[in-house]
Amino acid sequence: MLAIVAAFVATTGLVGASGSLSTAAAATPTGFTTPAPIEMTRTHLVDGKEDPVDTRNVTLKVDVTKDLYDQQRIAVSWAGAHPSGHVSLNPNASQAYTAEYPMVLLQCRDVPGSNGVINTANPEVDPTTCWSPSTGSRTQLNVATFDDTVKPPAFVDTLPAWRLDRYADPADRVQYAHEPASTSPLCPDSADNPAEYRLPFVAADGTKYYGSGIGATNTACGPQPPEAAAQADGSVSNLPDNSTFATTNADGTGSALFSVRNSHSNASLGCSVTVACSMVAIPIMGISCDGGAGLPAADLPKPTDDDPWYGDVDPTRLQDAERICENTGIYAPGSQFGNSSVASYAVEGALWWSASNWRNRIVVPLTFAPAADVCQNTKQSLAVYGSELLAAATASWSAHFCADSATRPFTHVQQPEPQARRTLAANDPKQVGSVEAAFTSYAPDTPYSRATVQAPVAATGFAISYTIDDSSKSPYTSLRLTPRLLAKLMTESYPSLVEATDTSSNGWSYQFPGTKQVSTALRRNPLNITKDPEFIALNPGIPDSVDSAAASTLISLGTNSDVVRALTAYINADPEARAWLDGRPDPWGMVVNPAYEGISLPVDAWPLDDTWTPSVRAGGACRALDPQPAYLPLVSSPLQHLTDVAQALVYSWPSSQVGCGEVDGTSGQQVFRYTREPIQIPGRRFLIGLTSLSEAEHDQLHLAALQSQSTQNPEAIFSNSTGRTFVEPSSTSLAAAAHLLTYDSATMTWPTNYSAMRTSKAGATAYPGFMLVYADIPTTDLPSGDGAAYATLLDYLVGAGQIVGVSFGDLPAGFLPMTAANGLGAEAVYTLRAAAAVRQQTGQVPPLVQGAAAQQPRSVAQEITPPPSLPQTVVAAQAPVGNTVVGPSVPSSSPSTPAPQLSVKPAALESKGKTSSSATAMVMVLLIVLLGLLLLGPLGVPLMIGIQRSRSGR
Repeated sequence: MLAIVAAFVATTGLVGASGSLSTAAAATPTGFTTPAPIEMTRTHLVDGKEDPVDTRNVTLKVDVTKDLYDQQRIAVSWAGAHPSGHVSLNPNASQAYTAEYPMVLLQCRDVPGSNGVINTANPEVDPTTCWSPSTGSRTQLNVATFDDTVKPPAFVDTLPAWRLDRYADPADRVQYAHEPASTSPLCPDSADNPAEYRLPFVAADGTKYYGSGIGATNTACGPQPPEAAAQADGSVSNLPDNSTFATTNADGTGSALFSVRNSHSNASLGCSVTVACSMVAIPIMGISCDGGAGLPAADLPKPTDDDPWYGDVDPTRLQDAERICENTGIYAPGSQFGNSSVASYAVEGALWWSASNWRNRIVVPLTFAPAADVCQNTKQSLAVYGSELLAAATASWSAHFCADSATRPFTHVQQPEPQARRTLAANDPKQVGSVEAAFTSYAPDTPYSRATVQAPVAATGFAISYTIDDSSKSPYTSLRLTPRLLAKLMTESYPSLVEATDTSSNGWSYQFPGTKQVSTALRRNPLNITKDPEFIALNPGIPDSVDSAAASTLISLGTNSDVVRALTAYINADPEARAWLDGRPDPWGMVVNPAYEGISLPVDAWPLDDTWTPSVRAGGACRALDPQPAYLPLVSSPLQHLTDVAQALVYSWPSSQVGCGEVDGTSGQQVFRYTREPIQIPGRRFLIGLTSLSEAEHDQLHLAALQSQSTQNPEAIFSNSTGRTFVEPSSTSLAAAAHLLTYDSATMTWPTNYSAMRTSKAGATAYPGFMLVYADIPTTDLPSGDGAAYATLLDYLVGAGQIVGVSFGDLPAGFLPMTAANGLGAEAVYTLRAAAAVRQQTGQVPPLVQGAAAQQPRSVAQEITPPPSLPQTVVAAQAPVGNTVVGPSVPSSSPSTPAPQLSVKPAALESKGKTSSSATAMVMVLLIVLLGLLLLGPLGVPLMIGIQRSRSGR
């Protein structure tokens, strides 16, 4: 795997076969590694003597632990742990804690030590501050412990394993431990349960929650934390819990991606830049038993004890309990959880909090980046609206500006870019609270009415991310997609539903508007993409026994977005895809959904035009609804934000709304509606979605390689990728795309050059998802002081803000630094010139500098306030660690950014340009003349004079 900019810093990585982006753990200075194996034991106390039954030497690694953002996934790996059995395929599932010997990963809030101070180097943690809201992992009620060696199984309800824990405090071993004060007739539950243990969750504000549980089934002793996501029916809220009960393989190794949370998504846990937290890894070893030697005398069983749970007196209860406590497990390593199967309780993940397991914990300190609102109410903040692509970068940059007392902080208000452009154009600059700046990736459809620069500030792009399992139920890591396959997914051209391919009159049919012509074309289309011969030829080894709805669509955005525009521009530029959209069948006969035939691209917002409805005669409560909603729009069900799409891929949660759920009705009436499909089970996952590169890095998602070129006959059937070039996102492939950019003087932007990608030699290594992000800022009429503040922001963003790293103010992974070496020297220099114009507020939109000066930020005109230095060279990469595959290098013959002609200001801006002072105009003339002399030698002066006369005479 590759950190997209890892070649520029010590956290170097390389392109992996999956194309996913991540920071190489071994090279990052912000990770965690146990300095030496840690010895962990399970030792019983038998007749007063130590009886060690299991010893493990465990090591743990975490790839990144500092400056973390909300829901960032960190890679955790370990070795030497006890192999797991009875495992859940989903380690975050509500029943995953029933695994035997799992590696438990939890996020916990640090607590002060004995001196009242939190030791950030060696923090103290307490189980009550660890986030694990599932009932079975915090509250032990009516515990029934089984031993499959006894027929019938032996029940030891009043003496579960946690009561025989030799390391537990006496208060933790009583029959009813840590019961809260009674809040209802059902709390405490001692009247109904033989033994209980409650581990409350203590929130950051001090609230103690005893009702941690599933849905409303465990709230008699008080409410559960508001962020508890698990529901009684197994569904989840918007954010599944991050408590992880991961599997250790038979060789003692294992790995997991752990999603950290800050106070934004989990205020009860409360982790932030000021509230210290840790990740705690607990390799479950099992209860170290003492045969009841530490039990309070009153709780010891007696031969005369009247035990309602067993009826007759059983004098051997204590011996049975001890034997069952000492159980080493029932299931073989790797065995899977079954709904009717019961694990050996003494070695379950449910007892992670027990003294025997907790003593073996490994505490990994975490630090968090400031939240988005960290600067609120401190200074008057600049607000920049727009691009979600920049979310990770602006989180880092804004933290730097917030901490620097000499600068004005800025806030990135994320919203669709087309909306941001329209709002910027429509706002009255003299009105308080007006929109003054926007982050976008395209020029406005209508030129801004006042002089406004579009200054490049970031190079990144979109990604087609995926969560797919292959035929061996392992993650698939080499997905290839053509523009035509993406077009098929977006145009609702896979029927998804078997009924849609029915040849009866109830099957799929369309009546074209204004005619009586009926099409049944989709009946001949593959049911979903896994059955499409084109997809199969490029992606062997993916089974077709998947959720058909999820495999029939691309999880995309339901809002207008420059990302959608870039994706549809890429599709539109491909001859195969364009011909197919215009009605030409693919080589196997698949046709476009008639509702989309001839669609004009690119578009900012993708329409959902299909109107077919299933037959109401079909089975199922929701299928009996009348009238039926259009079906394929339910399959598509786009989401509102790129982060929502990434989250769906992280949790394998389809966006399709073709599930069926009951909602509350009146008078006891059952009411059903279409609902979001449930989370997919690992081993049978299939999801493809549109994300940003930075979000993909943030969540360590797998990324598809996109077709850049093809030499194949577009009408020929093919069985493999021969003759087709597919490019994964990487620092080299983004740089290759950047080298192909050409300046468009009409829009004063650098659009992605899809034509050059498709036809040139250099384009073969260029990533098609490349996108620039601009800062659109007026150079006139800004309130006093704002122009200088925005200029300072631009100077930083294109200077120190392009230095890759993981500290506040650095450029995070998922972005390509804007350097001359990466083909972005002209863009960087232009932004510095734009900053000068924004600072001066004289209505100037500066032209593009030509030639060598475009590659030298320090050679820009003298009117520019000296900015932070701009990195020009690539730091040598460290040696790769582990098995890696190097991505395509930028050919040495790749052209640098072409030197375009001096730009011409749009007509709408010309009047503003004429209002500049004569002194400024004279400076510009002199600068142009000097540049001409430097670049063109003896011919420079007459040529420059001619250009200037031409400009003056218009």
